[in-house]
Amino acid sequence: MKRPDALVMLIELSEKASDERARSLGNALRREASDQKRLQLLLDYRGEYLDKYQKLCGAGISTASMRNFQQFLSKLDVAIAQQTSAHSHSQTAAESARAALQDAERKRQSFVVLRDRKFAAAATVTARKEQKQHDEWAIQRTRGTAQLSGGLD
Repeated sequence: MKRPDALVMLIELSEKASDERARSLGNALRREASDQKRLQLLLDYRGEYLDKYQKLCGAGISTASMRNFQQFLSKLDVAIAQQTSAHSHSQTAAESARAALQDAERKRQSFVVLRDRKFAAAATVTARKEQKQHDEWAIQRTRGTAQLSGGLD
């Protein structure tokens, strides 16, 4: 059995690495989208809750109810800040995963280029050998024809 070529093995390993990086990027993008959706839901809820609070304040609200609304808005603001931070982290993770995938793809492509160059060099050597054999055969044929025609004169 022929031993696998080192470049073929490197290409296979780099393809596996690229596939893994692509899966990681997919996961990171899903987390980022999920975090963005949660953040947007919190922001929307805060806006709706603030509108409700302002309408009640205009209509007259007790001090205790006002304090409860303000405390809840404060808690919503903390949750929004935490979700903003989580979203920022997931964006950074997605950017890192994207960069890792690009790096893995560059490495894989480099190995493919090296393999292609190796094949091209081997093809050139083979073509030169074939051309040399053809030239030698043509020379021998020409000499043989010249000797045959020289003997008939």
